[in-house]
Amino acid sequence: CNQPRTKTVLQDSNTLPKDSLTIPISGKKGGRIVTATISEPDSFNPIVAYSDDAQALNQLMGAGLTRLNLKTQQPQPALAKSWETSSDQLVWTFHLRQKLNWSDGKPFTADDVLFTMNIVNDPKIVSGAQDVLTINGRRIQWSRKDDFTVIATLPSAYAPFLRFIDGGTVPILPKHKWQKVYEQGKFAEAMQLNM
Repeated sequence: CNQPRTKTVLQDSNTLPKDSLTIPISGKKGGRIVTATISEPDSFNPIVAYSDDAQALNQLMGAGLTRLNLKTQQPQPALAKSWETSSDQLVWTFHLRQKLNWSDGKPFTADDVLFTMNIVNDPKIVSGAQDVLTINGRRIQWSRKDDFTVIATLPSAYAPFLRFIDGGTVPILPKHKWQKVYEQGKFAEAMQLNM
């Protein structure tokens, strides 16, 4: 029975905030990602995952303050809608997108950014993010101005800084979901494949 296929148009019933990140794409809901690998991901923990397979998957599942434009190779806004820096490039102020929610409906705020960066700065948790965000042996200091503004104070000017706070290196984590695990000292073991 050959019946003509009807085109399904998907409409999101939620209105977008005026400062939302939109990426013009065409496609259809569903589908799959196919990749050739020689091993399975070692972890779905985006901070401690080291294998290329895990990092590639985690980059698809998480967002950072910035995102890398693959065409221009320049950082662009992601969870941070904008930023400015001091003239000496040591103090960076990030303005976060508002009205974003985690998948469980809890709001995204500056507290999530500070929580994630605290994990990155924790010397007990070894990660690639910690390696690239340690400058001359010193960590970046993060503070909160308000619910949607965070400030990074660098120990010295660092050219790739914006590139290394993207979703591929430091995807921001929900504090309300992982804080208890972190406080119990079990964050490095969280999100493993054998759980």
